[in-house]
Amino acid sequence: MNELTIMLDTCAYNALTEDPDVLKLVKGAVQKGYEFYITHVQVDEIVEISDKNKEKRKKAVLFLAYGRPHILLTETGVWGHSRWDFFKFGDEDSVYHKLLNGNKSNIKDALIGETAIKNECTLITDDLDLIGRMVAIGGRVKRYADFKHDVLG
Repeated sequence: MNELTIMLDTCAYNALTEDPDVLKLVKGAVQKGYEFYITHVQVDEIVEISDKNKEKRKKAVLFLAYGRPHILLTETGVWGHSRWDFFKFGDEDSVYHKLLNGNKSNIKDALIGETAIKNECTLITDDLDLIGRMVAIGGRVKRYADFKHDVLG
């Protein structure tokens, strides 16, 4: 994969659904050859957007429909967080463990980050802690505003 392979985390999906240029951004990214990747973790989070935020959920689903992300298995399975048949069995010295924070409150972020790294995707996120952890172990990461600038100028 290359620089045009993208995986968005929850922070990026939040930014995307609040962005008035979302359709222009997604269309521009597709036209420029970006390929989107996703795991069951992001799909589950999109589906769980509350009914109070129907418009946000609609924008996220429209992004999925237009961006046509390829689904990847997470590289590690975590009891209570992973969907059966959508994860691989990780190893004890996995990237996942390097991405976890001290109190392990970022399990979903670590699953997404590890999958992005092992599949050579650039992770789009505004989570500064995750950015730091990704960069420290050699992952490609970009903030949402930077991704938007790359696409739209």
